[in-house]
Amino acid sequence: MALAKASETDFTFPVFGFIPDGEDTGWPHIWALLTYDRALFKMDIYPGMELIDSGGRRWITRAAHRVREQAPKRWWHVWPLKPHSWYELELDIEAVEPVTFAELRERLYVGKERSFLDPGIGYSDEEKEERLAEVRAAQSGQELYDVFGFFFEPGFWYGR
Repeated sequence: MALAKASETDFTFPVFGFIPDGEDTGWPHIWALLTYDRALFKMDIYPGMELIDSGGRRWITRAAHRVREQAPKRWWHVWPLKPHSWYELELDIEAVEPVTFAELRERLYVGKERSFLDPGIGYSDEEKEERLAEVRAAQSGQELYDVFGFFFEPGFWYGR
């Protein structure tokens, strides 16, 4: 299949990403998907990353290119103790077979279940079960995104 540019793709947001090392994440809009700091770009997490949008369409990221450096937009982008360089990226993506919502939900469920094996995660057993039940009950991509608590602002990237 031919490669497409992520910036020209009509994603149904939120979009979920599955990094080859097993991590998963999500982005609420195109700016979040295509903006990263220097450290994450250097980690080379993009090649092989799978993207699935809320409509079930799926792509594999084949390459990431730095388009340009962006000016800081938030106060923490210019934090004096750890200055960041922000990059606008272009992702070369290849469309692959779509998935159903149930398949997307199951993949996120398995990832969340696996993350709970880390004793440092800080949830009680009841909280873990509650989170997993929320994932199972989600009926849309937005509900999945909200359950996971992916919060994206470059520099403050984490899931709850």
